[in-house]
Amino acid sequence: MNSDNKIIGVLLATTILSVGCNVDENITKDEHINVKMAYVLSPHHKGSLSRMSSDVIASTETTLRFPRSMRFIPLINNDPAQIDVTWKEPISKENPNSRFYYSNFCSLNIGVNGFLIYGNVASKPATETASSKMYNGSIIENIPENINDINDYQEDVSFNLEQIYPDISNAPAEAQTLADYMTAIAEAGGWNNSLDSDLKELFNKFTNDGKPLPGSTANLKKWIEAIRTGIHELQNNGYSAVLDAVDAVAAEKLEAMSSYRYPRNLELPDGAAILRWADVKVGDETVKKFVPQIRATTLDNINSMARFTYPAPLYFFGASEIKTSDEIVDLSTTYNDAVSDVSGTAWDKVLAIQSFNKTSVTLNTKTVVITNPVQYAVALLKVNIKALSATLKDAEGNDVSVNNTTFPLTGIIVCGQHPLDYRFEPKEIQQGTVSEADVKFIYDNQVESDSYLTAQSDWKPGCNTLVFQSYKKDDVNIILEFQNNGADFKGIDGTIYQGTRFYLIGKVDPALYNFEDPNVNIENKDQVFTKDYITTVNMTVSSLARAYNVPPNLLMSNLEIGVETTPQWEGVTPTVIRLE
Repeated sequence: MNSDNKIIGVLLATTILSVGCNVDENITKDEHINVKMAYVLSPHHKGSLSRMSSDVIASTETTLRFPRSMRFIPLINNDPAQIDVTWKEPISKENPNSRFYYSNFCSLNIGVNGFLIYGNVASKPATETASSKMYNGSIIENIPENINDINDYQEDVSFNLEQIYPDISNAPAEAQTLADYMTAIAEAGGWNNSLDSDLKELFNKFTNDGKPLPGSTANLKKWIEAIRTGIHELQNNGYSAVLDAVDAVAAEKLEAMSSYRYPRNLELPDGAAILRWADVKVGDETVKKFVPQIRATTLDNINSMARFTYPAPLYFFGASEIKTSDEIVDLSTTYNDAVSDVSGTAWDKVLAIQSFNKTSVTLNTKTVVITNPVQYAVALLKVNIKALSATLKDAEGNDVSVNNTTFPLTGIIVCGQHPLDYRFEPKEIQQGTVSEADVKFIYDNQVESDSYLTAQSDWKPGCNTLVFQSYKKDDVNIILEFQNNGADFKGIDGTIYQGTRFYLIGKVDPALYNFEDPNVNIENKDQVFTKDYITTVNMTVSSLARAYNVPPNLLMSNLEIGVETTPQWEGVTPTVIRLE
């Protein structure tokens, strides 16, 4: 059991237990005193934790990103105590990598013997290609005020990833406009009602026989261009009377949509945009029109647009006992002296001070230290990619050349993201608190700028993404999004046109982890992502036959897997870095 779970098991057991020395049962939670108090961020968190080539997550040994806000929930025999805890800025401004925080004036309840700690890291400015939420991640915190019963706390506190497009009752305006453009082409010249077999065949191709079709601007442009090519071929065979009108409207709408970048303008993957030629009620009449498909239905094997979220932000979590002293301890001097003595053991030396001999706040307490370092509450996924060879087969068996300009990585989709409880662990479905409707997919378009699908001996860095902890023994699908800068080729659900994006699905099985150090006794071996740890997934593409224009419903078990994955899980010992 790791340190967080040990502490939670002690502090937050359903049978209320006292931690350390017993607290006087006659003391109420309303009584409090002022003390000195200190805590540290985990000393394991050294080096570079890079979300991409920038330092958006953390940076180097000399600059550490500190939490912009920390919320401390004092516990008295496991029950939350409602007292605000206020901290100064981190000390040692000349040493920006210091992880030590302290306050010379902190109000605590008598009887406090532990803490739950939550902290969100300050955001960095957005880039030219990403909003602040896509760049830094975004989380929805649900920590109700004035909860003083641990059972209510366990039930009510939750954390969720923020949806990129949460409004599934209405399609985005751009989606509706593009659907209207497609409808105008379908109605032009009356070819939708033609009895001619050639026209009917071309029209059915245009409407994709009523099946869902890719609805991004990039895909629709190619779709219309392909239909115009078919129109011109038929025009040469005497169909100009009808098809001149269709071609004119198609050319007009193609020009009109030139300014659109949907759904990239919403920071959604192209594969989230879907149209369908379907029955629509207009007054008392039912007519055929193109409509945006924004949520899964019994008719469509698609993903709900509302399932896509921003990545997780850099977030901290702690669950810890405390040590107290009846003496005033100069925390700043003690810590800095220890740092200058032997780097990396400073906090251990603070905890070893002889006067820290009690484990709860009493009327005589002068100084308090939170014993366990505060750690990252999220996991880091490192995706690396390569092609098995310089030529790959498509769905029709044709050769497709792969080089350092053909298929740039444009994003990744991480499945299996669930709401988290107060411990930053997935809420259990079997408890009735979570349903499949709550499952979300992270979309991260902040990838390495030079990441292309190329044949090479080793994997190339593709994308670093912060994610939530996953369920034990659950597979997790990771989808690679590429741009086709080469020739058209056939994928599993149709033509992957030049200039459009396509998707390859990989499945990560936690039972297949390749452990970095076989001698390390690693907790949570049976889950893909664990908070405060790194999961590296090396992804190898050996074929393009299972390339999708639009990813299918990612909750299905029978997905067409097109990428071989080799996961590595980086564990921790006193000398092994967790989140680098």
